[in-house]
Amino acid sequence: MKWESFDALNTVLMTFKVNLQQLEKLGENTENWITILAFMLSQKLDTATLRQWETHHSSKNIPQCDAMTDFLEKHCAILHSTSLKLSDSGPILRNTELGWIVAGEIPDSLVITLSAVTASVSTEEIHEQLARFWNLESCRTKSCLSVEESTCELIFEQTTTRDADGKFRVVLLKKQFMMKHLGKSKEIATKRCMALESRLTAYPEMKALYTKFIHGYSMMGHMREVRKEEEELINSYYLPHHAVIKPDSTTTNLRVVFDASCATDSGVSLNDTLMVGPVVQDDSLLILLHSRLQKYAIVNDIEKMYRMINVVEQDRPLQRILRRESVDQPIRTYQLSTVTYGTSLAPYLATQSLKKCVDEGEQAYPAAAQVVKRNFYVDDMLTGAKSVKEGQSLCSDVSSLLSSAGFNLRKWHSNQPAILKGEDPWTILGASYG
Repeated sequence: MKWESFDALNTVLMTFKVNLQQLEKLGENTENWITILAFMLSQKLDTATLRQWETHHSSKNIPQCDAMTDFLEKHCAILHSTSLKLSDSGPILRNTELGWIVAGEIPDSLVITLSAVTASVSTEEIHEQLARFWNLESCRTKSCLSVEESTCELIFEQTTTRDADGKFRVVLLKKQFMMKHLGKSKEIATKRCMALESRLTAYPEMKALYTKFIHGYSMMGHMREVRKEEEELINSYYLPHHAVIKPDSTTTNLRVVFDASCATDSGVSLNDTLMVGPVVQDDSLLILLHSRLQKYAIVNDIEKMYRMINVVEQDRPLQRILRRESVDQPIRTYQLSTVTYGTSLAPYLATQSLKKCVDEGEQAYPAAAQVVKRNFYVDDMLTGAKSVKEGQSLCSDVSSLLSSAGFNLRKWHSNQPAILKGEDPWTILGASYG
């Protein structure tokens, strides 16, 4: 549907019901498909209808298919009415059960001159009446999230736990109807492994950095070798990977990137089966503007943020890699145990875990919690303070709050050395703080 109309909405609804009846005739138990069916139906709706449904469905529970079809039937009844077309390219007048409404597109060439007259009477009675009027007439849009994004939020909240050391343990949020189409990936991953091996053989320095990176992954417990009897699991995915040189990095000159968008023999990749999740942090421009309101600037980032979040054991077979130490050894299978860079879901899991850490620690560190909520862009913090004392207190509290979940802050910088005990003035986006 491109825009809201009775004919288009009625066609979508009737087609959906017919297809549902055919599935039931074939013996399919559609009662177990309520979430998938609701998601598929929502993808066919126009923006206006979908927004009205999301406003109507204010509950945090996963939307049910029956509830959505009931809403759409009532919405069809409202739209089913007498209509008057004013011109070939102008809007349409519809006589609905709620009265006349205007629908359709307004031509770009149409120029409207607006004028306004404002009057005010300073009496308490009228003020109270107006306040009650606006409370009744105001639009209470409780959520701007799509059905998939709302589902992500709900599943994350219900399934995320913390380990004994405080680190978060998350599930990979999957589109279950796509998981059954995930094919075999070991063959393509083996070819990519051989290609990477040839490249590293030609560049010994890169090979040394790559080997150091992988060994560090293993030593930190972020991956383990898979036993032979485990390799034949049905729901597994082999991540091809490659090395990327970062000569300007002050901490890691080489990064290994995992390709979760590599298609399996069925044409479906791991990223195709994962939900993406909503954006939970402020826009980068807004974060930058917040930081410039302070006298002293403070920046840092979280060390290995993704890898500080564990993935539940049952989802780890979807994060397998292939490698070997040398060409005269057999290729071995390894399994990554943390959130992996290269999966489409990783940014959401990382930022939502950060938000959950703040929500759970806000009572102990209220000022630090506000900074993490408003002044973080993925793993980078850009904030400030009005005084040296406030800055020192803020640094200490933010560190304590995030370390409770295993997030270690590094690369501290400020334009006031006293805040960080000796750091030099720095610049950001060409603007000097100092």
